[in-house]
Amino acid sequence: MSRETTAALGGPLHYIRTGYFALPVLHEDRLVGKVDATADRKASVLIVHAIHEDVKLTRAIRDAVQAELEGLAGWLWLGGVVSP
Repeated sequence: MSRETTAALGGPLHYIRTGYFALPVLHEDRLVGKVDATADRKASVLIVHAIHEDVKLTRAIRDAVQAELEGLAGWLWLGGVVSP
């Protein structure tokens, strides 16, 4: 990767934690993490590649994130959510 591309991504590659299109995870009024996900239209699923925790996620927050991901999949007219 070129130096310009590395700089455009925000620094050396070993410091980059999330993908380019990471979605913020908000709980109440706090940013608690980010989700790397891709819509696979052919398979009709939302693929969750990773959930990056900015703070330790409780079971309640994890359940809420899962519910929101399922809602997002429905909004995108996808059949469900999968994690590889």
